[in-house]
Parts: sequence; C-alpha cells; structure tokens
Amino acid sequence: MDSSFDKIMVKLNEIHIEFPDMRFGQVLQLAIDSKKQTKNFDLTNIPSKQILSSLGEFKEVHKIKRRKKINKVKK
Repeated sequence: MDSSFDKIMVKLNEIHIEFPDMRFGQVLQLAIDSKKQTKNFDLTNIPSKQILSSLGEFKEVHKIKRRKKINKVKK
C-alpha cells in the first residue's frame, strides 16, 4: 500500500472542511494543474508524494485568495 495515501486523504479532508463548496476531484485537479502549470494534467502519471505537496500548496494559496476575495466584498 502507498504510504502517502492516508496523508493525501487527511489533507483532502482538511481542505474539504475549510472549503466545503469544493469537491475532492476538483481540488485534486486544480492542485495538480497549478503545480504542473498545465490544464487537465493526467493524475495517473504523478507520484503520490507530488500529489501531497501539491495539495499543501493549493491549500495555502487558496486560503490567501479567499481572504482577498472576502476583504474586497467587505469594502
């Protein structure tokens, strides 16, 4: 069994709790696409460690984007 699988699922669950409007598949695809800087990157050709790091980066970047969006609405 892949040792990173459980970590990926935990990270996806954390992202889902923070951003419940996003689906797991959507999060995975957006995270990988932003890491690879392409659209619709094939998820079968990427190691699980890279998926895990992509999810971590996605969470941080998306959190910042959401804060900026909320601050614009409040002004």
